[in-house]
Amino acid sequence: MRKTSILAVSAVASILVLTGAGCGPKPPSQTAETRGPSALDVVQNAAELAKIGEQAAKAANANSPEATAAALGQYMDYAAKIELQQFEKTESVDAPSDFPRDLIYGKGKIVSASDDSSETYLSAQIGVKTTDDLKTVRDAYKAILSKDPWKITSQSNDTDSSDFEATDKDGRDVSVSIRADQYSKLVEISIRYSGDVTK
Repeated sequence: MRKTSILAVSAVASILVLTGAGCGPKPPSQTAETRGPSALDVVQNAAELAKIGEQAAKAANANSPEATAAALGQYMDYAAKIELQQFEKTESVDAPSDFPRDLIYGKGKIVSASDDSSETYLSAQIGVKTTDDLKTVRDAYKAILSKDPWKITSQSNDTDSSDFEATDKDGRDVSVSIRADQYSKLVEISIRYSGDVTK
């Protein structure tokens, strides 16, 4: 029970970071930046935090694993809520100039982008987040990669993930990795595009 209580306290403390109470390093330039929480958000988050902390403390004092587990469940729901709030305030970054536009998920935000291309080789990657569910995103990319100029070379699906590998008519490769988390309201998409430069 002591271990469970410590977890409860740690979970509540972690919310302070999620709500913007702490200060972190400035994100890299290719990473989307998020505006800080509004005054109303701070007040509401503080109220929720106090409520969860009180419930966790009561559960620990009552020596009740079930109540502690319920408080932790509330924490996870609250963390997902804060994550969604932050996502809604995130400004999408630009994709690399040579990145195929049809590979960018239209109902999401580009939260990271990198371009390691040279004069002879293309190598670019973007990270996208969306509020659409895993199946919706999976079906969208299956449809995209089933059309010209793409051809799917491999595909794998699981309950919380999907992966595609495909190639285009110029022999360039694309890999799409889609990930969902039961404790998050967001789905993450990682797309990498690479291949020789054609002149």
